[in-house]
Amino acid sequence: MRNTLALAFAFLALSLPATAATLAVDAKSVIFAAAGNGNPDPAGLVPTTIVLPSGTGRTLTVSMVTGLTSPLQPEPYLGPDGGFFLNVTPKVYGYNGIAGITDHGTENVMALMGVFTAGVPDPALRPAVRDITGEKELPVLNTMLNQPFFVGDGQWSGGFQTFLVPDGATGLTFGFADAIPQENIYQGPPGAYQDNSGALNVTYNVVPEAAPGALMVAGLALATGMRRKNSTV
Repeated sequence: MRNTLALAFAFLALSLPATAATLAVDAKSVIFAAAGNGNPDPAGLVPTTIVLPSGTGRTLTVSMVTGLTSPLQPEPYLGPDGGFFLNVTPKVYGYNGIAGITDHGTENVMALMGVFTAGVPDPALRPAVRDITGEKELPVLNTMLNQPFFVGDGQWSGGFQTFLVPDGATGLTFGFADAIPQENIYQGPPGAYQDNSGALNVTYNVVPEAAPGALMVAGLALATGMRRKNSTV
């Protein structure tokens, strides 16, 4: 019976539903315009918001990102992790209900970003500014609603990263953080998307975790069915 249950749970674990797809993300995609948050830059594009499967304990992985983007067309062209550009340390203010980001490094300009949402973000509940410095080297990345996070190529030096999806999230958006120069280049309110060029193709996978009770019932049902079948042989 114990072995049968183990096999049942293994089968169910392999059969959990998942959402996997590839999405084109234009360099002008404004991460701060996700999920109806409003677009701070008419020259930028409102990005696609992906509808997430429901559940708790969900995870996001990014298995492949191809393409190049530029913060100043027609060059330089940078990969999904972004790159060095005029010794810039990005600092982009929040907009409406979506938090701002800051980066103390100089290697992440035009990095691919993501944000999880639950309907239209509420400006009154906008999270704190997120410091993305060093996030590309974290094997597991915690995220929170309405707070952009570093995605890049979805890998750290040891392999693929795992992004933890906040419970209650209903949408996922990919885009870029750019700014109207105020404090410095790339430091200010969201904007200046008009001179961005290129695009990335992002292959992602969101896996929901089935409720423990449902797994137990299904596992017992499968085990009982197998035992009955064996008893008739």
